[in-house]
Amino acid sequence: MKTDQTDPAAKQTFKVTGDSKFELRINRFTRVQHIAMLACGILAVLAVLLYIAVTITAPPSTETESSPAVRKPARPQSSRSPAPRTTGRLSSIGPSSSPREVSIWDSTRDRSSAPTPSTTARSGSTEEARRSLDQVIRMLLNNKTLTPEQAGQINAWLANIAEQGAAAVPAIADYLRRNENFNFDSIAGGEHIQYGSLRLGLLDALSQVDSAAAAALALELLPNTTDPLEIALLSRTFVNSSDDEYRQAAMSAALRSLELAASGQWDGRDVGPLFETLQRFGDATAAEAVREVVNRWNYYATLTLAGMPNGEGIPSLIQLATDPTVLAMGTGDFALRPLAQMAMQYPAARDALISQARAQQIPDTAWPGIASALAGNHIQYGIQIFGSTAAPVTWSTDQINRRIALIDQLINSGINSTAMAALQASRAQLVARLQN
Repeated sequence: MKTDQTDPAAKQTFKVTGDSKFELRINRFTRVQHIAMLACGILAVLAVLLYIAVTITAPPSTETESSPAVRKPARPQSSRSPAPRTTGRLSSIGPSSSPREVSIWDSTRDRSSAPTPSTTARSGSTEEARRSLDQVIRMLLNNKTLTPEQAGQINAWLANIAEQGAAAVPAIADYLRRNENFNFDSIAGGEHIQYGSLRLGLLDALSQVDSAAAAALALELLPNTTDPLEIALLSRTFVNSSDDEYRQAAMSAALRSLELAASGQWDGRDVGPLFETLQRFGDATAAEAVREVVNRWNYYATLTLAGMPNGEGIPSLIQLATDPTVLAMGTGDFALRPLAQMAMQYPAARDALISQARAQQIPDTAWPGIASALAGNHIQYGIQIFGSTAAPVTWSTDQINRRIALIDQLINSGINSTAMAALQASRAQLVARLQN
């Protein structure tokens, strides 16, 4: 290596193997530039560390080693007796014409029991509930966006509130009475929280409490909301009570909100929870109101009528099943399929189905749904607040033979080949069950 004696820092010449040579001249300010670049790099690292520290800062956790993992966005399971709750994420957002309106219930599995407030005595702490609620609020106030970890922590805090049982009611009441709310659906990262809003999370916790204080709070709050999901969760607090005041309050709130939705003054929230509430608490008066909106809400309305207590909705369902306007809607089975689902439970439903078949008043396109229902494949609400709403299927030999007998009556009622093929397929399924 040769060095230029005139300016050692300004010029260096390097030899390269082979015939070619090159010179790389380095400006005398190179060393200064290197120092400046190093300083900028250090500053950048410090800035990143500062950003991370600010972003993940959260209130101190009171979780113990046995607490649920906060990284799971799904609601953590309790180590105590878990109170039943709604399946899936609870959010009021969703079009009333959602394709998830109904789903097929796999009748080969046990029917899920309806969630009810836990009657198991659970010792809890009001202060613990308040502390968890305060931690949720501070987390939301301090962060405009949420990481999955932070959302998981909120899920854990909300689960901890529910864990306190009846002791949590005063803390829940204080917040709900202030008419405040955090809408998780509008927060970046909020989709990882189990609920669409803080109010829904607290209402779900309240609905798991079987106490006079919880029922009294629900009774107080019901007249002040028209949100379908809030109405359903508040009404779920009453499912263990035989008090007619509670049933009337739930039904009145649902009907009031349904009337508002039917008037066209609605923002697109899913009305399914209203129908499920009416199915659980409705009477003949509610059935008439539900029948009037079948043109708009189809299966929502007819499933409500099919599942009302003590068959209160069956007369209205039969009217719809014989209405030419309803039979012309969709595949024609909006009323006929739910009617077939209830045919094994209510003689009036069975007789109406047979009468329609004999009168040749069942559309060809409706027969696959009817036949499937008679084989035990029932439809139910896609989102379930009160548990499975499908009629129970009993696979005893006697019940299977009764289903086969009903199908035989329909086969012998003068039906066409399309209906015959659908019914024969369902009959074969039932016969196979007898042989297994």
